[in-house]
Amino acid sequence: MKIRIKPADMLFFRDSKPFERGEDHWAESMFFPNLTTIYGALRTACIAGRPKDFDKLNTDEDPTRGLRIKKTGYLYKNRLYYTAPADLVVEKEELDRSEDALSEGEAYTAILLSCQKIENQWNSLYSEEQIEYVFTAPEGKQVAGLSIPVLDAETGFEDYVSTKQENHLVDLKQCIGLEDRMGIARNDRKRTAEEGLIYRISQVRYSDLELMVEMEWENGEELLPDEGFLKVGGQGNASYYCKYSEPERPPEEPADKKVKYMKYMKLYLPVPAIFKNGWIPDFITDTEKKTGQLSLGDKEYKVKLISACIPGSVNIGGFDMKKKREKPFRRAVMAGSVYLLELEDSCVMPGAVKEIWLQSEQQKEGYGLAYMIGMEKL
Repeated sequence: MKIRIKPADMLFFRDSKPFERGEDHWAESMFFPNLTTIYGALRTACIAGRPKDFDKLNTDEDPTRGLRIKKTGYLYKNRLYYTAPADLVVEKEELDRSEDALSEGEAYTAILLSCQKIENQWNSLYSEEQIEYVFTAPEGKQVAGLSIPVLDAETGFEDYVSTKQENHLVDLKQCIGLEDRMGIARNDRKRTAEEGLIYRISQVRYSDLELMVEMEWENGEELLPDEGFLKVGGQGNASYYCKYSEPERPPEEPADKKVKYMKYMKLYLPVPAIFKNGWIPDFITDTEKKTGQLSLGDKEYKVKLISACIPGSVNIGGFDMKKKREKPFRRAVMAGSVYLLELEDSCVMPGAVKEIWLQSEQQKEGYGLAYMIGMEKL
């Protein structure tokens, strides 16, 4: 089941910064909800139609526990986009273009970083993690990343898999507005304002932008109606959702890029992932030598992590509706992260790209989705 979510009002997705009385009275909002927030909103909508089952939440009899998020994306003007891989960057000269470029239907021209071995030079990856390969820009080019870079789910993804030197990215920040709101806590019994409890929050407003969520039910019973409203974000503002019926072609390997023998493998994460060892994937069992085994069905690939391009980390929290309290934070690598692996032995790969699930905590909420891209050479 695929749905599209269109906010009916401004939304608020609180980040991990402290929000208390005194100096920390300003709460900033993230641009988009994390997968945990979306998962909780969907489960809340499901249980709202079954009030008798509320006490079964988070138990073995919970009717919503079979929900699993498979994929998420962004719908801008009815076109699907994914978070762009971190090894796609933009020349600084390109960033000087008009801010109206997105509204005119244009996109930024991006270039693909290459991975090279850095010898006899200090770099933080080698110093801290003993990794000798780094992603670098073409010689003589100054590059930078966009604020919220996204990649067209069809043509853009195919260009990326084909390792074309020229790609196209869209910056979603141009269709997101931030508005500040001030408030003060009230004493409901006295109907007066509480002294010293003024607060300020930042809210986001989307323009021609929606969220796409693909989900499935492990028990086969779909509890979510075909359309309705969701309470999304810290203030529980309404968002309308309905089935996403537009034709979507899943990412496929380009016709002229059929990988037969691969020596290297690139993992691109369109969503965050929560690993036990920080930024290092769980299948890397020897964290010192950066080696491990990646299981894909009946195949076992002996791999070595030789480089990574990670835009940063994000704290994943949430709110427990039943216990009425916040959930503990967990750190995840950000969407768009790219890992480069070297195979111990060259092996056959039927196509240039394959959708897989990496070992990740909270996988049912959508964390850990990745695309495996076969490469014959760096």
